[in-house]
Amino acid sequence: MTKTVFNISPKIFFTSLSLALLALIILPYLWETFIVIALILFLLGFGKDYLVPIIIFLFLTLSGDINESLRNIINALNVFLLFYLFLKEYGFNFPKYPKIPNTILLLISFVVFSLLISALLSTKLYISLNEIGRQIIFFIIVFFLYSFIKDKKEIHLYLSAMLLSSFIIVASILIEFFKTNTMLYALETTGYVTLGGFFNNNASVAGLFVATIPITLMFYFYPELNKRKFKFWILTFLIFQIVGLLLTNSRAAIAGTFIAVLFCLFYLKRSTFNKILLTILIIIPFLFLLPGFELALEHYFRVNRIFENTRYILWDMSFKMFKDNPIWGVGPGMFKYYMYPYLNVPLGSWSEGQIYYLYTHAPLGTVHSFLLMKLSELGIIGFTSGIFLIFLYLRIGFRNIKNAKLYDKEFYIFSIAAVGIGLGLFYRSLFESTGILTNGWITRDLPFWLIFSIMIFIYLKTPDGVKKLNENKY
Repeated sequence: MTKTVFNISPKIFFTSLSLALLALIILPYLWETFIVIALILFLLGFGKDYLVPIIIFLFLTLSGDINESLRNIINALNVFLLFYLFLKEYGFNFPKYPKIPNTILLLISFVVFSLLISALLSTKLYISLNEIGRQIIFFIIVFFLYSFIKDKKEIHLYLSAMLLSSFIIVASILIEFFKTNTMLYALETTGYVTLGGFFNNNASVAGLFVATIPITLMFYFYPELNKRKFKFWILTFLIFQIVGLLLTNSRAAIAGTFIAVLFCLFYLKRSTFNKILLTILIIIPFLFLLPGFELALEHYFRVNRIFENTRYILWDMSFKMFKDNPIWGVGPGMFKYYMYPYLNVPLGSWSEGQIYYLYTHAPLGTVHSFLLMKLSELGIIGFTSGIFLIFLYLRIGFRNIKNAKLYDKEFYIFSIAAVGIGLGLFYRSLFESTGILTNGWITRDLPFWLIFSIMIFIYLKTPDGVKKLNENKY
């Protein structure tokens, strides 16, 4: 007897329907799908310990601008694999889930609350809700990654994944620099180049270096790597990354990295810190006496553009949006759609052309300031959530430095590097919107949150953290 559609088992019916829908989705991206399937089969050959760092590497490296459709598929694959690994590890046994300090839960709740209320009052609800969805997914990704940290091994693997991503990106920047004579000519004639490798935005790449350069420096001081051959390769890789950072020509990231490195050296190598300060105070002023030095410095840091920076126009717009929408802002992801109503330069001018370029090419991070983005899009509530995040990060970091110094040498060194990274990224955030909390932009924000997650793990390992967690006071 032949079965009809009405007596097919539900399991077969829904499986067939799911496969048909999947086929419709992947049909336009057929070759990318084959790559992803091959990647899945390859990744499944690794155990969880190494699969998670590979996922981090893919998030940071292949989520770039090589191919948008491939990026979306890889991100979806990464989220699926993390979800699968999490369920395999913990299932739905909620008491077994990793503990999170109450203040972190309060922060995340505050962020989501500010996004939700502002979205409900925005003029384009669907856009704002999309921003909320991305931010929530991002927090889930971070929680999954946090949940897999069990000991120092996972910390080392996470940091190694970040460093490997940095290596690949610097290599792509150098290839871009040397593959034609155009960049060399630009360097000779203008004094600077702005390169991002296979990322279109050089500033986003530079943001990663603010985290990875201090991490590399941290490994230089690790007791287990206190051998000459290890130190040589660490210093070589450090110089390699600094070259990549300089080629991005991101002034905010360069200054942020300098702040982070100085902070680390202040705690870990005071003599080197003093030498650097001495160099800045004594030797560098004499360098200005050398012919061409001052001019080269002016060209590289684009001093002539300091007072013609498009950021000033954007910041003025931001303050005006806040003035008209002080409590809840204009809505998540809505700054772009309010740019022209608040335009403060003549149409057709050079400055308006810069604004138009940002309007058409920058989906997020248009404001060029993290706190001003929060202020304009989410009002005083969103601005407060940004300040709360910075305060909480530094509070945990400095407590870790104090507690881990007596508890664990490696944790102590990492805590110093983590606070330095935070200070560097917070300085950079004065001039860039991305890199801390950008409505779920994985490539830009993940390095900061990986460091933050490790900091939380370390805090809960210290006697002070264990005591307060047991007392439910933190």
